[in-house]
Amino acid sequence: MPAACLRSCVRRQKESLKKYACFNIIYCKTLRTSRPVIIANIIIIIIIIIFIIIIVIMIIVIIIVIIITIFVVVVIVIIIIITISVILVIIIIIIIIIIIIIIIIIIIISIILKIIIIIIIIIIIVIIIIIITLTVIN
Repeated sequence: MPAACLRSCVRRQKESLKKYACFNIIYCKTLRTSRPVIIANIIIIIIIIIFIIIIVIMIIVIIIVIIITIFVVVVIVIIIIITISVILVIIIIIIIIIIIIIIIIIIIISIILKIIIIIIIIIIIVIIIIIITLTVIN
């Protein structure tokens, strides 16, 4: 029994009647045995606090991982959208270039056809003039 507990018991025994002396010794013994229980309770409380801190840290880590995952998914979706838009712009530019080339070809063909028609008309006029002059001469 610790010395402080013994002194307390001795003081109480002197102050109280003899019939309570036994109770005081039992009180001192229970006081002495309750210290390890208090220490065990403190250790259990510390362990529970540590577990709560670990659980809170894990929840924070899980939330951070979820936020990072959402951010990565959003970035991937934005990259996909940008890629699709770039591909669409390239396709539209190619279509516009093809249309411009077709229009230029049509213009060139029409100019060539006009020149050919004009040449044919000139040839026909010359032939007619030659025929007329030949008939007049004859």
